[in-house]
Amino acid sequence: MARDRTRIGEKARKETDVVFTNVFHYISDVDSLRACYETLGAKKATGVDGVTKREYGKHLE
Repeated sequence: MARDRTRIGEKARKETDVVFTNVFHYISDVDSLRACYETLGAKKATGVDGVTKREYGKHLE
């Protein structure tokens, strides 16, 4: 999966006219979401939806 994301980044840098229409499936797997959640600082601002890290963590799985 990380390799797929790296390829997407490389393609975006090299081919600036390319429009990506569907990359959600590369970033929405549980392992990636959990890793991002665990690296997020506890005192960061809430998201645009008003959900705090603590609230989000209650329904992480």
